[in-house]
Amino acid sequence: MQIFICEYITGGGLQNEDLLRGLTREGAMMRDALVRDLSAALPDGSGEIIVSCDPRLAPPSLPAGFVSSEDGEDIWAFWERHMGKADALWPIAPETQGAMERLCAMAKRKGLVLLAGDPETIRVTASKRTTAEALSRGGVAVVPVHGAGEELPPSPSGWVVKPDDGAGAEDTRYFLNLEEARDWLVERPGYIAQPYLEGEVASLSLLCRDGAVGLLSCNRQIVTIADGEIRLEAIEVGGIEEQREAFSALAQDIAALFPGLWGYNGIDVICGKEGITVLEINPRLTTSYVGLGESLGVNPAGMVLGLLEAGPVPTCIPKKTVTIELTEMAEVAPIEMVHE
Repeated sequence: MQIFICEYITGGGLQNEDLLRGLTREGAMMRDALVRDLSAALPDGSGEIIVSCDPRLAPPSLPAGFVSSEDGEDIWAFWERHMGKADALWPIAPETQGAMERLCAMAKRKGLVLLAGDPETIRVTASKRTTAEALSRGGVAVVPVHGAGEELPPSPSGWVVKPDDGAGAEDTRYFLNLEEARDWLVERPGYIAQPYLEGEVASLSLLCRDGAVGLLSCNRQIVTIADGEIRLEAIEVGGIEEQREAFSALAQDIAALFPGLWGYNGIDVICGKEGITVLEINPRLTTSYVGLGESLGVNPAGMVLGLLEAGPVPTCIPKKTVTIELTEMAEVAPIEMVHE
């Protein structure tokens, strides 16, 4: 089986834009962790890994074939061409502008094994508004979402404004002043506002298939606010396991509401005085994946491939906490480029 890995940032998705060092490093870490895990999970001679690589980036020394688009070639045409040679697609893409949905839909049209959720579920979960509406209808506590044309009710702890289809803390701002939050929101079409909830920020790493779910790790997120900018500084994979029972119940509720989720998925939550509140669903690999294998002592890519066979969806308990330092990654670690 030939598996085509398409990580959007490092794979050429920004071919007409500058490569931001932090995002590129983060994408490269997820891509490289997946390549290592897949290589170890595939029996010798049973599979081939092909990886899309932005021609501005030097391919890493990993057990995979790295392919780059030619000068002037549209990246989507390039990806479609390589999907035509593959048996399966493992996409890692942001929800922004429907990139993840488009990749999944393309794979479905070509009859590939899609190692991700179905395109319709990807579309719904790409929007924080539609996600919140679906969770709320299902009785799951979720952070409210407000658009530019709506009245923002009072929020004593302030407001967070961000793109409705943004990934992570991208373009995310904090405002204590309600009027400033409104002004920022009105000036940016496609952005939403959510009340800032005080509490501990966490994420869940899940395996999903047809409404069934296995909780792999409960991760603590280290988040800071400085000059109105919200930053994810670090992730402690397996760092908040003391709340596993409650997280497991939440994961089951979400999987039941979104049976189209498949493979690895991430859920961001706030643990506050009122309990656990869902922030967003990430229907794809998240940065927590980088430390997941080491934390579990098990190959997570192998578990995802195992979902292709009949049987229960596995659950794991981390053997240790693994910390991923994102600030250091963005500001210190270099990106090897073919040319600057």
